[in-house]
Amino acid sequence: MKCHALVFSFVCLVLALQSHAFIREEKGFFKLNCGTLSGKVHFRTSVDTRKPFANKFAILIEGSPLSEYFSNNFGNFEVIFWSLIANGYKVLELKYPQGNIKSPNSGYAYGFYAACLHQGMEAVIQHEGHLYDAMVKRLKYDPRNSQHELVAFGFSIGASKLQSMAFTLGKPFDRIGIAGVLLGDVENGSKTDLTNLDGISWASFLQYARQISSDGLGCAGSEFTAKYNFEKQKYFTTSSLAMFEGTKTRIASFESTANPGQVRYIAQKRLEYGAPTETFFYENCDHDVIKCAGKKIAQDIVHFLTSGGEPVFDIERFLRGH
Repeated sequence: MKCHALVFSFVCLVLALQSHAFIREEKGFFKLNCGTLSGKVHFRTSVDTRKPFANKFAILIEGSPLSEYFSNNFGNFEVIFWSLIANGYKVLELKYPQGNIKSPNSGYAYGFYAACLHQGMEAVIQHEGHLYDAMVKRLKYDPRNSQHELVAFGFSIGASKLQSMAFTLGKPFDRIGIAGVLLGDVENGSKTDLTNLDGISWASFLQYARQISSDGLGCAGSEFTAKYNFEKQKYFTTSSLAMFEGTKTRIASFESTANPGQVRYIAQKRLEYGAPTETFFYENCDHDVIKCAGKKIAQDIVHFLTSGGEPVFDIERFLRGH
């Protein structure tokens, strides 16, 4: 019986390796500063070698504390990743080292928080710009080439990174999808609490505000002012933007509130200037909308990012080449 079990395990391992044989994967890291702190950001690129590469690129960024690759999460995260691969995109994911450092005012900081601990919003935004430059260089994406296409999706902190890159710094994207929206009405969002019924609350981002703020006081300090409101960003009308958000603003203590008000705020500001903007709301979902909203949100995200492509829900069948 033991022998049979070992043979079966070996066969399963061989089949698993063969099923991924057509995926070309590269890993490495970028050496990047965040303010006065130096560190690394790890990346992984993946592309399907069964079809000619058509110069389509995608970036996927996870949420707090951003110490795992996007596709290492289960469910719709995997579906979005494999769907982009199936639709011919070269996909780059990133993560920060899992190590932690002690914060004077807010316990231990992990992942992204450790990399940018108390460096302030300006340093964090500049860090995002350098990160974008490193990612597109690795992907070999050239915004001057009309045959190249770059799309991106970010959840929570991942969304805030894309917002800084595209709308504050003007980094080129064709389409950006975000969920767990952060930078909308920053001034009022940072002042509100869990009971805010307009969806402007920053309840899901209190740790973010506290650990990246230069004084460590987060929303209690003076850093998160109207200066960082969405419409104050120099390039806030660039790219095609879609936002995917829950509607749940009244929550239990173990949940994280959704931010529909922030989504509507951003959409209103962009639509006033005719900037291409789509909003998708999912009833009874909180901040963790990607997990909550079932197959519908995966379909919506993939359809937007790929301009009509279909999601791959049967991942094992796709990996077998059928």
